[in-house]
Amino acid sequence: MIWLTWRQFRVQCLAGLGALTLLAIALAVTGPGLADDYESGLASCGGTEACQTFAQRFFEAHQAVYLGALAVVLLVPALIGLFWGAPL
Repeated sequence: MIWLTWRQFRVQCLAGLGALTLLAIALAVTGPGLADDYESGLASCGGTEACQTFAQRFFEAHQAVYLGALAVVLLVPALIGLFWGAPL
C-alpha cells in the first residue's frame, strides 16, 4: 500500500519541492540586498519625519518585490489546497 501511495503522490511531491526550491533561491538572492538597503536607510534617518520619508521612498522603490511576496503568501496556500488537497 505504501508503494502505491508513493507512486500516485510522487509527481505532486516533486513539484512542491521544486516550487519551494525556487522560492528559497529567490529569497536568498533578494533578501540580503533588501535588508542592507533598509538598514542603511534607517541608520541615515535622524528624526521621525526623515524616517517617514525614508519609509515611503523605500516602499516605492521596492513595491514590486513587496506585491510579489504578498501574492505568493496569499495565493500559494489556496492553490495548494485546490490542487493537492481536493483529490485527497
